[in-house]
Amino acid sequence: MPRTLSGKSSASTARSRDHPPALTVVRSRLDILFVSPWHPWPATTAGAHQRIFQLVAALAQRHRVTLVTPLHAGEANAPDDPLIDLCARVIRIPDSVPGSAATPASDAQRSTAHQLKDLLVSPVPRSSHWRNEALLRALRQLRLACRFDAVWAERTFTAELLRQAGFDRIIVDVDDVASIAMKRHLRHYAHTYPRIEQVMLTAERLKLTSYERGLPRRYAHLVVCKEADREFFGKRASCVHVVPNGATPYSACDGRGEDGATTLFVGNLAHFPNVDAVSFFWDAILPEIERLHAGARFVVAGRSVPPALQALHDGQSCIITGPIPDLAPIYATASLVVVPMRLGSGTRIKVLEALARGKAMVSTSIGIEGIDLRPGIDVIVADEPKAFAQTCARLLGDAAARRRLGRMARERVLDRYGWDMIADAADRVVHLAARSLSDIMGPA
Repeated sequence: MPRTLSGKSSASTARSRDHPPALTVVRSRLDILFVSPWHPWPATTAGAHQRIFQLVAALAQRHRVTLVTPLHAGEANAPDDPLIDLCARVIRIPDSVPGSAATPASDAQRSTAHQLKDLLVSPVPRSSHWRNEALLRALRQLRLACRFDAVWAERTFTAELLRQAGFDRIIVDVDDVASIAMKRHLRHYAHTYPRIEQVMLTAERLKLTSYERGLPRRYAHLVVCKEADREFFGKRASCVHVVPNGATPYSACDGRGEDGATTLFVGNLAHFPNVDAVSFFWDAILPEIERLHAGARFVVAGRSVPPALQALHDGQSCIITGPIPDLAPIYATASLVVVPMRLGSGTRIKVLEALARGKAMVSTSIGIEGIDLRPGIDVIVADEPKAFAQTCARLLGDAAARRRLGRMARERVLDRYGWDMIADAADRVVHLAARSLSDIMGPA
Protein backbone atom coordinates (compact mmCIF):
# COMPACT_ATOMS: atom_id res chain seq x y z
CA MET A 1 0.00 0.00 0.00
CA PRO A 2 1.27 3.51 -0.67
CA ARG A 3 2.17 5.49 2.38
CA THR A 4 0.59 8.85 3.09
CA LEU A 5 2.08 10.44 6.17
CA SER A 6 0.71 13.39 8.07
CA GLY A 7 3.65 13.59 10.40
CA LYS A 8 7.06 12.10 11.19
CA SER A 9 7.46 8.35 10.98
CA SER A 10 9.78 6.08 12.89
CA ALA A 11 11.93 5.32 9.87
CA SER A 12 15.68 5.36 10.36
CA THR A 13 17.24 8.78 10.74
CA ALA A 14 20.78 7.54 10.18
CA ARG A 15 22.74 9.91 7.97
CA SER A 16 24.83 8.66 5.09
CA ARG A 17 27.35 10.24 2.78
CA ASP A 18 24.49 10.92 0.35
CA HIS A 19 22.81 13.29 2.83
CA PRO A 20 23.58 16.99 2.79
CA PRO A 21 25.64 18.33 5.70
CA ALA A 22 24.06 20.22 8.58
CA LEU A 23 22.85 23.63 7.42
CA THR A 24 23.52 26.83 9.28
CA VAL A 25 21.34 29.37 7.45
CA VAL A 26 18.27 30.08 9.59
CA ARG A 27 15.24 31.95 8.20
CA SER A 28 11.51 31.82 8.69
CA ARG A 29 10.03 28.35 8.22
CA LEU A 30 7.73 28.04 5.24
CA ASP A 31 5.14 25.48 4.19
CA ILE A 32 6.33 24.11 0.86
CA LEU A 33 4.64 21.72 -1.55
CA PHE A 34 7.30 19.84 -3.53
CA VAL A 35 6.05 17.67 -6.41
CA SER A 36 8.38 15.38 -8.34
CA PRO A 37 7.67 12.83 -11.10
CA TRP A 38 10.19 10.48 -9.46
CA HIS A 39 10.66 9.58 -5.82
CA PRO A 40 14.31 10.48 -5.22
CA TRP A 41 15.23 7.62 -2.88
CA PRO A 42 17.48 5.77 -3.29
CA ALA A 43 19.43 8.78 -4.51
CA THR A 44 22.04 6.89 -6.52
CA THR A 45 20.00 5.70 -9.50
CA ALA A 46 20.44 8.78 -11.72
CA GLY A 47 21.73 12.33 -11.59
CA ALA A 48 18.18 13.71 -11.55
CA HIS A 49 17.35 11.64 -8.47
CA GLN A 50 20.45 12.92 -6.69
CA ARG A 51 19.57 16.54 -7.42
CA ILE A 52 15.95 16.13 -6.32
CA PHE A 53 16.94 14.28 -3.16
CA GLN A 54 19.42 16.95 -2.16
CA LEU A 55 16.94 19.75 -2.83
CA VAL A 56 14.13 18.09 -0.88
CA ALA A 57 16.36 17.11 2.02
CA ALA A 58 17.92 20.57 2.31
CA LEU A 59 14.61 22.41 2.10
CA ALA A 60 13.04 19.99 4.60
CA GLN A 61 15.74 20.79 7.14
CA ARG A 62 14.77 24.46 6.93
CA HIS A 63 11.03 24.33 6.22
CA ARG A 64 7.92 22.17 6.46
CA VAL A 65 7.92 20.22 3.19
CA THR A 66 5.08 18.14 1.82
CA LEU A 67 6.62 15.83 -0.78
CA VAL A 68 4.30 14.31 -3.39
CA THR A 69 5.59 11.66 -5.81
CA PRO A 70 4.07 8.83 -7.85
CA LEU A 71 4.42 5.23 -6.75
CA HIS A 72 5.15 3.54 -10.06
CA ALA A 73 4.32 -0.05 -10.88
CA GLY A 74 6.88 -2.38 -9.29
CA GLU A 75 8.14 0.22 -6.83
CA ALA A 76 7.94 -0.12 -3.06
CA ASN A 77 8.46 2.32 -0.21
CA ALA A 78 12.02 1.93 1.04
CA PRO A 79 12.13 1.41 4.83
CA ASP A 80 15.38 3.38 5.06
CA ASP A 81 14.04 6.41 3.16
CA PRO A 82 15.35 9.42 5.15
CA LEU A 83 12.84 11.78 3.53
CA ILE A 84 10.08 10.23 5.64
CA ASP A 85 11.65 11.73 8.76
CA LEU A 86 12.90 14.91 7.13
CA CYS A 87 9.64 15.95 5.46
CA ALA A 88 6.47 17.00 7.25
CA ARG A 89 4.56 14.64 4.93
CA VAL A 90 5.46 12.18 2.19
CA ILE A 91 2.58 11.30 -0.11
CA ARG A 92 2.97 8.52 -2.69
CA ILE A 93 0.31 8.26 -5.39
CA PRO A 94 0.04 4.91 -7.25
CA ASP A 95 0.34 5.40 -10.98
CA SER A 96 2.27 4.39 -14.06
CA VAL A 97 5.57 5.88 -15.20
CA PRO A 98 4.99 9.43 -16.55
CA GLY A 99 4.81 9.62 -20.31
CA SER A 100 6.86 12.77 -20.27
CA ALA A 101 10.24 12.12 -21.74
CA ALA A 102 9.29 12.80 -25.33
CA THR A 103 12.34 12.23 -27.50
CA PRO A 104 12.84 12.28 -31.24
CA ALA A 105 12.99 8.48 -31.13
CA SER A 106 9.71 8.15 -29.25
CA ASP A 107 8.05 10.77 -31.47
CA ALA A 108 9.03 8.79 -34.56
CA GLN A 109 7.23 5.70 -33.22
CA ARG A 110 3.89 7.54 -33.27
CA SER A 111 1.85 7.95 -36.41
CA THR A 112 2.29 11.08 -38.49
CA ALA A 113 -1.40 11.87 -37.95
CA HIS A 114 -1.02 11.78 -34.16
CA GLN A 115 2.09 13.96 -34.30
CA LEU A 116 0.36 16.47 -36.57
CA LYS A 117 -2.70 16.59 -34.29
CA ASP A 118 -0.51 17.30 -31.24
CA LEU A 119 1.38 19.99 -33.12
CA LEU A 120 -1.74 21.81 -34.27
CA VAL A 121 -4.15 21.31 -31.37
CA SER A 122 -2.21 21.33 -28.11
CA PRO A 123 -0.63 24.60 -26.92
CA VAL A 124 1.87 22.54 -24.91
CA PRO A 125 4.62 20.44 -26.56
CA ARG A 126 4.46 16.71 -26.07
CA SER A 127 7.44 16.73 -23.72
CA SER A 128 5.31 18.67 -21.23
CA HIS A 129 2.29 16.35 -21.37
CA TRP A 130 1.69 14.12 -18.34
CA ARG A 131 -1.63 12.36 -17.93
CA ASN A 132 -1.84 11.22 -14.33
CA GLU A 133 -5.41 11.37 -13.07
CA ALA A 134 -4.65 9.96 -9.61
CA LEU A 135 -1.96 12.54 -8.98
CA LEU A 136 -4.14 15.31 -10.38
CA ARG A 137 -6.95 14.40 -7.96
CA ALA A 138 -4.52 14.33 -5.02
CA LEU A 139 -3.12 17.74 -5.93
CA ARG A 140 -6.61 19.24 -6.18
CA GLN A 141 -7.41 17.91 -2.70
CA LEU A 142 -4.20 19.39 -1.32
CA ARG A 143 -4.96 22.77 -2.86
CA LEU A 144 -8.36 22.84 -1.13
CA ALA A 145 -7.07 21.53 2.21
CA CYS A 146 -3.79 23.42 2.64
CA ARG A 147 -2.25 26.80 2.05
CA PHE A 148 1.35 26.57 0.95
CA ASP A 149 3.85 29.43 1.00
CA ALA A 150 5.64 28.04 -2.05
CA VAL A 151 4.97 25.32 -4.62
CA TRP A 152 7.99 23.64 -6.26
CA ALA A 153 7.58 21.48 -9.39
CA GLU A 154 10.27 19.26 -10.85
CA ARG A 155 10.07 19.64 -14.64
CA THR A 156 7.58 21.46 -16.79
CA PHE A 157 5.23 18.49 -17.21
CA THR A 158 4.79 18.39 -13.42
CA ALA A 159 4.16 22.13 -13.39
CA GLU A 160 1.49 21.74 -16.07
CA LEU A 161 -0.25 19.17 -13.85
CA LEU A 162 -0.12 21.60 -10.92
CA ARG A 163 -1.68 24.29 -13.13
CA GLN A 164 -4.50 21.89 -13.97
CA ALA A 165 -4.99 21.31 -10.23
CA GLY A 166 -5.49 25.05 -9.73
CA PHE A 167 -2.14 26.09 -8.27
CA ASP A 168 -0.45 29.27 -9.38
CA ARG A 169 2.76 31.13 -8.43
CA ILE A 170 4.67 27.89 -9.15
CA ILE A 171 8.45 27.42 -9.05
CA VAL A 172 9.55 25.15 -11.89
CA ASP A 173 12.90 23.36 -11.77
CA VAL A 174 13.47 23.14 -15.52
CA ASP A 175 16.85 21.43 -14.93
CA ASP A 176 17.62 20.99 -18.66
CA VAL A 177 16.48 23.15 -21.57
CA ALA A 178 14.87 20.38 -23.61
CA SER A 179 14.81 22.27 -26.90
CA ILE A 180 18.62 22.56 -26.80
CA ALA A 181 18.91 18.82 -26.24
CA MET A 182 16.50 18.11 -29.09
CA LYS A 183 18.38 20.40 -31.46
CA ARG A 184 21.61 18.54 -30.72
CA HIS A 185 19.93 15.19 -31.21
CA LEU A 186 18.58 16.17 -34.61
CA ARG A 187 21.95 17.56 -35.64
CA HIS A 188 23.47 14.08 -35.27
CA TYR A 189 20.50 11.79 -35.95
CA ALA A 190 18.03 13.56 -38.27
CA HIS A 191 19.39 11.60 -41.24
CA THR A 192 18.32 8.33 -39.59
CA TYR A 193 14.60 9.23 -39.88
CA PRO A 194 12.42 9.20 -43.01
CA ARG A 195 11.95 12.62 -44.57
CA ILE A 196 8.41 13.16 -43.29
CA GLU A 197 9.49 12.34 -39.74
CA GLN A 198 12.40 14.78 -40.03
CA VAL A 199 9.90 17.50 -40.91
CA MET A 200 7.61 16.59 -37.99
CA LEU A 201 10.50 16.46 -35.53
CA THR A 202 11.80 19.83 -36.68
CA ALA A 203 8.32 21.31 -36.23
CA GLU A 204 8.11 19.79 -32.74
CA ARG A 205 11.50 21.29 -31.86
CA LEU A 206 10.37 24.74 -32.96
CA LYS A 207 7.20 24.40 -30.92
CA LEU A 208 9.21 23.24 -27.90
CA THR A 209 11.61 26.18 -28.25
CA SER A 210 8.73 28.65 -28.39
CA TYR A 211 7.07 27.04 -25.36
CA GLU A 212 10.27 27.07 -23.29
CA ARG A 213 11.07 30.68 -24.14
CA GLY A 214 7.57 31.57 -22.94
CA LEU A 215 7.89 29.78 -19.59
CA PRO A 216 8.63 33.02 -17.68
CA ARG A 217 5.17 34.26 -18.70
CA ARG A 218 3.57 30.99 -17.63
CA TYR A 219 5.21 30.50 -14.21
CA ALA A 220 6.25 32.73 -11.33
CA HIS A 221 9.82 31.44 -11.00
CA LEU A 222 12.05 29.16 -13.03
CA VAL A 223 15.12 27.30 -11.82
CA VAL A 224 17.94 26.23 -14.16
CA CYS A 225 21.33 24.62 -13.61
CA LYS A 226 23.61 27.13 -15.30
CA GLU A 227 23.89 30.75 -16.36
CA ALA A 228 23.80 29.92 -20.08
CA ASP A 229 20.36 28.38 -19.58
CA ARG A 230 19.23 31.51 -17.77
CA GLU A 231 20.39 33.58 -20.74
CA PHE A 232 18.28 31.36 -23.02
CA PHE A 233 15.20 33.24 -21.73
CA GLY A 234 16.56 36.60 -22.84
CA LYS A 235 14.69 39.68 -21.60
CA ARG A 236 12.36 37.54 -19.48
CA ALA A 237 15.19 36.09 -17.39
CA SER A 238 14.47 38.24 -14.30
CA CYS A 239 12.37 35.43 -12.81
CA VAL A 240 14.90 32.73 -13.76
CA HIS A 241 17.31 31.61 -11.02
CA VAL A 242 20.45 29.48 -11.24
CA VAL A 243 20.51 26.58 -8.77
CA PRO A 244 23.47 24.46 -9.91
CA ASN A 245 23.99 20.77 -9.47
CA GLY A 246 26.27 19.76 -6.63
CA ALA A 247 28.76 17.14 -5.57
CA THR A 248 28.99 14.91 -2.52
CA PRO A 249 32.40 15.37 -0.80
CA TYR A 250 33.69 11.83 -1.33
CA SER A 251 37.11 10.80 -0.11
CA ALA A 252 39.76 11.36 -2.76
CA CYS A 253 40.86 8.25 -4.64
CA ASP A 254 44.37 7.04 -3.94
CA GLY A 255 46.19 7.25 -7.25
CA ARG A 256 48.37 4.27 -6.30
CA GLY A 257 45.41 1.99 -6.98
CA GLU A 258 45.08 3.00 -10.64
CA ASP A 259 45.86 0.31 -13.20
CA GLY A 260 47.39 2.63 -15.81
CA ALA A 261 45.17 1.30 -18.58
CA THR A 262 41.49 1.97 -17.86
CA THR A 263 39.31 4.77 -19.15
CA LEU A 264 35.99 4.88 -17.30
CA PHE A 265 32.56 6.18 -18.25
CA VAL A 266 29.80 6.31 -15.62
CA GLY A 267 26.20 7.11 -16.51
CA ASN A 268 22.58 6.03 -16.60
CA LEU A 269 22.27 4.18 -19.90
CA ALA A 270 18.52 4.65 -20.05
CA HIS A 271 19.45 8.23 -21.00
CA PHE A 272 20.14 8.31 -24.73
CA PRO A 273 22.86 11.03 -24.64
CA ASN A 274 24.90 8.64 -22.49
CA VAL A 275 24.33 5.81 -24.97
CA ASP A 276 25.51 8.09 -27.75
CA ALA A 277 28.61 9.05 -25.74
CA VAL A 278 29.60 5.41 -25.23
CA SER A 279 29.01 4.56 -28.89
CA PHE A 280 30.95 7.63 -30.03
CA PHE A 281 33.90 6.72 -27.79
CA TRP A 282 33.88 3.10 -28.93
CA ASP A 283 33.65 3.90 -32.65
CA ALA A 284 35.72 7.05 -33.03
CA ILE A 285 38.10 7.35 -30.06
CA LEU A 286 39.02 3.98 -28.53
CA PRO A 287 40.74 2.52 -31.63
CA GLU A 288 43.22 5.40 -31.65
CA ILE A 289 43.86 5.05 -27.91
CA GLU A 290 44.56 1.33 -28.37
CA ARG A 291 47.00 2.15 -31.16
CA LEU A 292 48.88 4.62 -28.96
CA HIS A 293 48.65 2.81 -25.61
CA ALA A 294 48.88 -0.97 -25.66
CA GLY A 295 46.47 -2.75 -23.35
CA ALA A 296 44.06 0.17 -22.98
CA ARG A 297 40.55 -0.79 -21.95
CA PHE A 298 37.22 0.99 -21.76
CA VAL A 299 34.94 0.35 -18.76
CA VAL A 300 31.31 1.47 -18.77
CA ALA A 301 29.40 1.47 -15.48
CA GLY A 302 25.69 2.20 -15.52
CA ARG A 303 22.24 0.74 -15.22
CA SER A 304 19.72 -0.08 -17.98
CA VAL A 305 22.32 -1.18 -20.54
CA PRO A 306 20.67 -1.47 -23.98
CA PRO A 307 21.47 -4.54 -26.10
CA ALA A 308 23.48 -2.49 -28.60
CA LEU A 309 25.94 -1.51 -25.88
CA GLN A 310 25.92 -4.88 -24.17
CA ALA A 311 27.13 -6.32 -27.48
CA LEU A 312 30.33 -4.23 -27.15
CA HIS A 313 31.39 -6.15 -24.03
CA ASP A 314 34.29 -8.47 -24.75
CA GLY A 315 35.79 -8.67 -21.25
CA GLN A 316 39.09 -7.20 -22.43
CA SER A 317 39.14 -3.96 -24.43
CA CYS A 318 35.57 -3.10 -23.44
CA ILE A 319 33.84 -4.03 -20.19
CA ILE A 320 30.17 -3.18 -19.59
CA THR A 321 29.56 -3.69 -15.89
CA GLY A 322 25.87 -2.88 -15.53
CA PRO A 323 24.72 -1.22 -12.28
CA ILE A 324 27.22 -1.14 -9.41
CA PRO A 325 25.95 -0.38 -5.87
CA ASP A 326 29.27 1.15 -4.80
CA LEU A 327 31.30 2.95 -7.44
CA ALA A 328 34.29 3.65 -5.16
CA PRO A 329 36.31 0.54 -6.15
CA ILE A 330 35.86 1.07 -9.88
CA TYR A 331 36.82 4.74 -9.58
CA ALA A 332 39.88 3.73 -7.55
CA THR A 333 41.26 1.39 -10.23
CA ALA A 334 40.42 3.52 -13.27
CA SER A 335 43.18 5.81 -14.46
CA LEU A 336 41.01 8.27 -16.32
CA VAL A 337 37.35 9.30 -16.44
CA VAL A 338 36.05 10.20 -19.91
CA VAL A 339 32.95 12.26 -20.75
CA PRO A 340 32.62 12.13 -24.57
CA MET A 341 29.18 13.78 -24.58
CA ARG A 342 27.69 15.18 -27.80
CA LEU A 343 24.01 15.32 -26.82
CA GLY A 344 21.84 16.48 -23.93
CA SER A 345 21.77 19.78 -22.07
CA GLY A 346 21.96 21.10 -18.51
CA THR A 347 24.93 20.14 -16.36
CA ARG A 348 26.13 16.66 -15.44
CA ILE A 349 26.33 15.39 -11.89
CA LYS A 350 28.54 12.52 -13.05
CA VAL A 351 31.22 15.10 -13.92
CA LEU A 352 31.04 16.73 -10.49
CA GLU A 353 31.07 13.39 -8.69
CA ALA A 354 34.11 12.04 -10.56
CA LEU A 355 36.04 15.26 -9.98
CA ALA A 356 35.01 15.34 -6.31
CA ARG A 357 36.74 11.94 -6.02
CA GLY A 358 39.92 13.48 -7.42
CA LYS A 359 39.88 11.71 -10.79
CA ALA A 360 41.59 13.09 -13.88
CA MET A 361 39.10 13.71 -16.67
CA VAL A 362 38.99 14.22 -20.42
CA SER A 363 35.72 15.68 -21.69
CA THR A 364 34.12 17.33 -24.66
CA SER A 365 33.00 20.93 -24.27
CA ILE A 366 29.39 19.78 -23.99
CA GLY A 367 30.31 17.34 -21.23
CA ILE A 368 31.43 20.08 -18.85
CA GLU A 369 29.22 22.95 -20.01
CA GLY A 370 27.90 25.10 -17.20
CA ILE A 371 30.51 23.91 -14.70
CA ASP A 372 33.15 26.42 -13.62
CA LEU A 373 36.25 24.43 -14.59
CA ARG A 374 39.53 25.63 -16.06
CA PRO A 375 40.49 23.68 -19.21
CA GLY A 376 44.04 22.43 -18.94
CA ILE A 377 44.10 22.93 -15.17
CA ASP A 378 41.08 21.06 -13.78
CA VAL A 379 40.09 19.07 -16.87
CA ILE A 380 41.33 18.44 -20.38
CA VAL A 381 38.83 19.38 -23.08
CA ALA A 382 38.91 17.83 -26.55
CA ASP A 383 36.08 17.83 -29.07
CA GLU A 384 37.66 16.10 -32.05
CA PRO A 385 38.00 12.30 -31.77
CA LYS A 386 41.70 12.19 -32.63
CA ALA A 387 42.60 14.94 -30.12
CA PHE A 388 40.45 13.22 -27.48
CA ALA A 389 42.23 9.90 -28.08
CA GLN A 390 45.71 11.43 -28.06
CA THR A 391 44.98 13.22 -24.78
CA CYS A 392 43.72 10.00 -23.16
CA ALA A 393 46.77 8.04 -24.33
CA ARG A 394 49.13 10.71 -23.01
CA LEU A 395 47.47 10.79 -19.59
CA LEU A 396 47.36 7.00 -19.33
CA GLY A 397 51.12 7.12 -19.55
CA ASP A 398 51.62 10.01 -17.11
CA ALA A 399 50.47 9.27 -13.55
CA ALA A 400 51.89 12.54 -12.22
CA ALA A 401 49.84 14.58 -14.68
CA ARG A 402 46.73 12.62 -13.74
CA ARG A 403 47.26 13.23 -10.03
CA ARG A 404 47.83 16.94 -10.66
CA LEU A 405 44.63 17.26 -12.70
CA GLY A 406 42.60 15.30 -10.17
CA ARG A 407 43.85 17.32 -7.21
CA MET A 408 43.12 20.68 -8.83
CA ALA A 409 39.67 19.57 -10.01
CA ARG A 410 38.68 18.19 -6.62
CA GLU A 411 39.59 21.47 -4.90
CA ARG A 412 37.68 23.45 -7.51
CA VAL A 413 34.51 21.35 -7.30
CA LEU A 414 34.36 21.12 -3.51
CA ASP A 415 34.94 24.87 -3.26
CA ARG A 416 32.12 25.77 -5.69
CA TYR A 417 29.63 22.92 -5.78
CA GLY A 418 28.95 21.73 -2.25
CA TRP A 419 25.31 20.74 -1.77
CA ASP A 420 25.03 23.14 1.18
CA MET A 421 25.74 26.07 -1.16
CA ILE A 422 23.22 24.72 -3.64
CA ALA A 423 20.66 24.52 -0.83
CA ASP A 424 21.21 28.19 -0.06
CA ALA A 425 20.40 29.06 -3.68
CA ALA A 426 17.20 26.99 -3.59
CA ASP A 427 16.23 28.53 -0.26
CA ARG A 428 16.48 32.03 -1.72
CA VAL A 429 14.09 31.05 -4.52
CA VAL A 430 11.40 29.68 -2.18
CA HIS A 431 11.61 32.83 -0.05
CA LEU A 432 11.20 34.98 -3.15
CA ALA A 433 8.16 32.92 -4.15
CA ALA A 434 6.68 33.11 -0.65
CA ARG A 435 7.21 36.87 -0.47
CA SER A 436 5.57 37.45 -3.86
CA LEU A 437 2.63 35.24 -2.85
CA SER A 438 2.13 37.10 0.43
CA ASP A 439 2.15 40.39 -1.46
CA ILE A 440 -0.78 39.12 -3.52
CA MET A 441 -2.79 37.29 -0.84
CA GLY A 442 -1.89 39.13 2.33
CA PRO A 443 -1.09 37.44 5.66
CA ALA A 444 -2.75 34.15 6.49
